This record gives sequence, structure tokens and C-alpha cells, in this order.
Amino acid sequence: MIRPVSIYGVTVLVSDAGEVWTTSRTVTTERCGRPFTTTYGGRKLKPRVDRDGYLRVRFSIGSRRALCAVHRLVATAFVDNPDDLPCVNHKNERKDDNRSCNLEWCTVGYNNHYNGRYDRVRRRVKRVVMLSADGEVLKTFGSVKCAAAYVHGNPSNIGNACYGRLATAYGYKWRFGDEH
Repeated sequence: MIRPVSIYGVTVLVSDAGEVWTTSRTVTTERCGRPFTTTYGGRKLKPRVDRDGYLRVRFSIGSRRALCAVHRLVATAFVDNPDDLPCVNHKNERKDDNRSCNLEWCTVGYNNHYNGRYDRVRRRVKRVVMLSADGEVLKTFGSVKCAAAYVHGNPSNIGNACYGRLATAYGYKWRFGDEH
């Protein structure tokens, strides 16, 4: 099934399988003081993978170019959004699967929980140990950010001390985990 979607004042055709076409259009410009009319036929747009792994298509709007995410075009055309939700979620978590049956509108929080982003961030947080100059354990923190707040310092300095790039930070030695 193919449906038209108006984006940035231009109508493109979108299929429920995730394909996008431009529509045929006539453009009038002026050359040497006379109007010049050019007719462009519709064509299938080739999607490109962006740095985040999503497919995007590029098309012209007058003399400017627009770059649109294919999954948003498909969701706009085929997936109902009665609550006016801002994000489109891929149900199977494959960013290149833009079929309408694989897309749903959702909130930012739901989208982040659905793809496991919060779990990945939580796993990256490392415990930090604050040591005296002679190596005695003084205090343990749940993260570099908590340790920085305790000493009213910059998390980057404490992180650099934990990685061994700095000998000390804020008068203390620092290590990750329970090592000392």
C-alpha cells in the first residue's frame, strides 16, 4: 500500500514496506529574463544509513535539501498517533526494518526503556574508591559523579586519576571498584 505524506511542504509517496518516492512536479524558474519550466518525474529515493544506524532519504525542496528518517515517514503515513506521541519505536529493535507493522508511536521514556538504554548506562557506572596519600581507603562512592560532588570537584579529574592518567586529584588517590 502506498500513501502520500506531506513533509516540509513537499509531498512524497511512502509504502508500508518502508520505500519512499518523490512525486512528479513542475518547477518554474527564470533564465535570461524569461520563465523556464522544468518537469521532474517521480523517482524512488535511495535510503542511506546515518551514523546512528537509521535509514534516511534526501530530497530537494526548491534549492534546499531535506533529510528525513524513513521510519518517521512510514509511521506518519500508516501508524495512528491519537495521543500525539513524539517518538517512533522499532518493535523488533532493528533500525533498518521500517515496515509499518514493526513501528509504533511512543514517549521518549518508553523508547529508552524498550531498547535497554537505561540498563546499558547503569552497567557502565563503576564504583570509585577514595584513598589517602599512603593508600588507606577513606570512602567508597557509587560513581565518579558522586565522588566529584563529595569533594566539590570535576568528574573528569577523578576519572583520570582512576585510570592512572593523574597521580592524585583533589589531594586524594582514586581507584575503580574495591581495589586499593
